[in-house]
Amino acid sequence: MNDKNKKGMTLEKLAGMVSRRFDDMEEKMVTKEEFRVLERKVDKIDFQVDQVHEILDHGEKDFLGLQRRVQVLEKVNKPHHI
Repeated sequence: MNDKNKKGMTLEKLAGMVSRRFDDMEEKMVTKEEFRVLERKVDKIDFQVDQVHEILDHGEKDFLGLQRRVQVLEKVNKPHHI
C-alpha cells in the first residue's frame, strides 16, 4: 500500500499539518467567563442602541410637529398683496 498521494503528501505530513494548525488554538479560545463578559458588553451596547432609536424616533416626531407649526405660521403671516 502506498502512503503517498499523487502530489507526494504522506499521512505523516498531513497529520503534522493538522497538528500545527491546532497548536495555537488555545490562545484563540476564550473562557466561559470571558465570553460572559463579552456577552454583557454586547447586551449593554444593544440596550444603548435601542435607547438611541427611541430618542431619534421621539425627536423626529417633535421635529415633524414643529415643522407643521412653522408652516401654519408662515401661512398666517404671509404678506398680502394689494
